[in-house]
Amino acid sequence: MTTSDEDVLLQAPLTPDAFADGELEGSGLERIADEDLRGSRLLLLRRAVEHLELPGSSGGALQIACTFHPAPGCRFTWARISMHFTTPSGLQILDVAPRETREREAVQLTVDRTGKLGIKTHGVEASAKSGTQAEFAVYHCAIQGSGEGTDHALWDLTENAHRKDGVGREQLLAVTLPGAGVITAALSVNARLVRSGVAGKFDAVRDLILGRRDAALNYTLAFTIPEKPPATGLSRFLRLLG
Repeated sequence: MTTSDEDVLLQAPLTPDAFADGELEGSGLERIADEDLRGSRLLLLRRAVEHLELPGSSGGALQIACTFHPAPGCRFTWARISMHFTTPSGLQILDVAPRETREREAVQLTVDRTGKLGIKTHGVEASAKSGTQAEFAVYHCAIQGSGEGTDHALWDLTENAHRKDGVGREQLLAVTLPGAGVITAALSVNARLVRSGVAGKFDAVRDLILGRRDAALNYTLAFTIPEKPPATGLSRFLRLLG
């Protein structure tokens, strides 16, 4: 079982998407200059990898904490995280979470004995703090997730259109999977960075990606689902119901 906040899966810069440059033509929006993008990056922390006892078999649950760090004076307004599982061949996701979120509501991720993920609402303000194992999390942007029954999990993160405070706070994402042992996935990311002008007017935008167009466009994510449950049971980040 892995629950350390220091377990960094990915800490990488986000770079301009050269194929998206033409999309802004005729839109009246200015591009953010490349030199203004320094400091924009993605941070992924592995919060937990858990063994699950499923009916007649075993499985596992993965939870990651995802943070988009914008360059000074900018914010991320939208991001898409794609996790395509490649090993073992033929793997099918049992469930993903969150599928839909309610903003600024304290929740707890849960998983039942079939691998079904859920979100338990608590209605109080709480969040996971650095260096701690907080039980609750608060989603500060809208998230839509999908991928059950496929080998491809997908999450879209969208800022609140009225508050316009970006998607930069830490967001917790989870999947449950059949089997045990080493699991690998190809991770790809698309995001939109905005620099706001006077009175909140969008004066510059830039579409970013993980990696470069002249190199690999994804990051290989690898983790190991334990063959047996730990003696201490599930971590505080994934509560088993029933």
